[in-house]
Amino acid sequence: MDLQVRISIETAEMFEELKNYYQKTMDINFSKSDVLIKVVSDANDNWEQIDWKFVNEKKIKINKYDISEGSLRPKLQVTFDVEEKLDELKDILSQTLKLRSVTLGVCIKHILKFALLEIQLQKDTDIKIKDIIEKNKSKYLTELYSEETQLAIEKFTTDILIELESYELQINKK
Repeated sequence: MDLQVRISIETAEMFEELKNYYQKTMDINFSKSDVLIKVVSDANDNWEQIDWKFVNEKKIKINKYDISEGSLRPKLQVTFDVEEKLDELKDILSQTLKLRSVTLGVCIKHILKFALLEIQLQKDTDIKIKDIIEKNKSKYLTELYSEETQLAIEKFTTDILIELESYELQINKK
């Protein structure tokens, strides 16, 4: 099923940002339709629990892209199921944000923004965990401990960091 929708430049840039992210992490090509299908399927199960007011108000960090005029009216190929879920989200956004009506473009903007916020939050969390491990490692690598103990601590923290990176890669490939 084809959806022709009008979107803002910001939404087009979010499409590009997610497309690049998914292509990089999953090592396959993504179209805008693929991006939309992925973000809808990833978030659909907990739409009722998502704080859409927070998503609406929160600023996100995205790169600037050279967006053509045609990119503002994409023709997206989605399944009937995805279109149905987007209609559900339109109702949820309308109620949550207290809007009279929500266009499909606004709906897509919010679901893309939610996906980007999730990715950015995950990256921030990963950085904090690594910082905590490094901080604690340096606390124990002092002259109070033997060289053998220091080597064991170094190996232990390195193994944890490698395991976290491996886990992160597995999550990103799902």
